[in-house]
Amino acid sequence: MSYIKEPYFPPGKGYRYSNTNYLLMAMIIEKVTGSNLSTEFREQFWHPLAIENAFLSIQEKIPDNQAHVFGDNFNNDGSNRDLTFLPRASHESMTFGSAGLFMTAVDLARWCHALFEGRILNRQSMKKMLDTSENSYGLGVGSFGKFMGYGEKIVGHCGANIGTSVYMVHLPDYHFSVVVMINGFDHDCSKEITRKITGNVLRELEAIGTANTIIEQK
Repeated sequence: MSYIKEPYFPPGKGYRYSNTNYLLMAMIIEKVTGSNLSTEFREQFWHPLAIENAFLSIQEKIPDNQAHVFGDNFNNDGSNRDLTFLPRASHESMTFGSAGLFMTAVDLARWCHALFEGRILNRQSMKKMLDTSENSYGLGVGSFGKFMGYGEKIVGHCGANIGTSVYMVHLPDYHFSVVVMINGFDHDCSKEITRKITGNVLRELEAIGTANTIIEQK
């Protein structure tokens, strides 16, 4: 907590992404429940959703069969080395509540689909979470419709960490989710793969392509 500086603006007077708020939220959860964050994840979400491969690294042992990840460990020296088993405690204690969650793409897709299909939050909370009217970002959720370039409503989140990059998106009008994980700190790569997979699914559903044909015929 000693790293936290003064707020950028008074509450309700601006917007800025902040890992600090996730840290505070995690501390509140542990204080209120008398438990730890990993236990609450498991009891409240992972078990009910049959998610079997999700681990909070700072509190749980990560299985040995984790995918190897590569990068320069934020040295920006252009190197590309195996970062899989480097010590992570200092980094993931600083980002507690906002990072350090290890899981498979399948299980993250299962979580993404359950969340955005309304199985986790009540209707009022969902509405607040998905309100991206002011800055294309809601409560931990981004709006990717323009970003993906297909004109469809797309919500989700993306993030990158030590040697990893992940996108998860959901298309509520078509009830499908896409998750892409790559073992490198290359957000442009994971973004482009997500965009192309999403476009391919929309074409298979005949949700895009028809409008372009009509415009050309005119």
